Amino acid sequence: MKQIGNLFVEINKKKMNKHIKKIESKYGIEILELENLDTSKNSYCTDSNNNVIKICLKKIKLKKNLEDLLPFSRYLKELRLKVCDISSTKNFQKLPNLEVLELVGNSNKEVVGLDKLPKLRKLRVWENILSVNDLENSKLIELDIHSNSLCVKNICSIPSLKVLHISQCQLSNLKDLADKFPLLEELEARHNFDFSNLNDIEELVNLKKLDLSYCHIENIQGLESLTDITELFLHYNIIKEIKGLDKLVNLEELGLRGNYLSKISGLENLRKLRKLDLSNNDMTSYNYEFPKNLKILDLRFNEINTINEKLLNQESILLAHNRISDISETYLKQIKSKCVIDLRLNPLKSLPKNIPKNVTLIVEGKDTNYFYNPRYHRDDHPRMYTPSFERWLKTLDPIVFTANPYTLPNINSSSG
Repeated sequence: MKQIGNLFVEINKKKMNKHIKKIESKYGIEILELENLDTSKNSYCTDSNNNVIKICLKKIKLKKNLEDLLPFSRYLKELRLKVCDISSTKNFQKLPNLEVLELVGNSNKEVVGLDKLPKLRKLRVWENILSVNDLENSKLIELDIHSNSLCVKNICSIPSLKVLHISQCQLSNLKDLADKFPLLEELEARHNFDFSNLNDIEELVNLKKLDLSYCHIENIQGLESLTDITELFLHYNIIKEIKGLDKLVNLEELGLRGNYLSKISGLENLRKLRKLDLSNNDMTSYNYEFPKNLKILDLRFNEINTINEKLLNQESILLAHNRISDISETYLKQIKSKCVIDLRLNPLKSLPKNIPKNVTLIVEGKDTNYFYNPRYHRDDHPRMYTPSFERWLKTLDPIVFTANPYTLPNINSSSG
């Protein structure tokens, strides 16, 4: 029986390879067989019986005709088509076992006909989409319609949906979300128009993660009912005061990078808060009684000139690119747990001679001005906080005044 099984697998492999070679020849591409699908390349994955279960294709003219994919229809679970000139989604019903479907940069204007895919759980459709329909009776869990010109009213109700990414869709409000997606737990709506009225989402009481970065928000309000939320990101808005968060008692991570905050307030009730990002604001000090569970505090790119010596329980205090000139040895000795303090790009005049073993101080390495590099000072780069600069910061050869290994903590999410 084992020999028969092995023979079947070998025959099936030759059969699948034949279909893959046919697609390669027809479109003049190479499709790599990989253990894990690489969405940056034409690639595919197989199961233990050599059935093709995942495919990613890029920049070929499939259009409406999906006949090239039909030989895989029985086992195909994941399909990603990028810039393949797909003009309609109706023909995907010929692939009834799809669980994940991604269509990026195609010519289809609407999502229709996917109700015939009973196993579909994740749908990602970027660019050109004006409406999403026919999913009312689906069991879809995750919908990503990033970079489209549509409004909430043109998205059908999906009662099973738990994750919605609707960034860069030219939205001016989020009305009716609770009615259409009553089980929603994660909402990402970055880079949209004026969301000055956050009351539109107050009925999304199941939310656990909310990202409204780059949405011109001036005031934090209308979030009082979201008591289950654990992650909140409001990066790069126009917020000048932290308020309206008192009832978010389960909040564990708060991101307010790139706003106009000059002082810290309104965090008293956030006893579960572990990560706080206040980088790239207008603060000159951070003398505040932070929640005791706070482990990572990011204050990079501010105007802070003195160390808050009340902070004794943190794992990471990120103070790069401020105006700090010295740090007290007495303060460092009061820190009893392991702690990393990042002081790169500060005008430090000196460092303590005796640094406790549990404390790691990071300053610039030998490839930069030893303590301070004015070329990167905030006066010359107002409100600067970019991924490229962050990558540069990580490549510095740090001077670490302890034997402890150091890895720069990653507190930036897909939201950063």
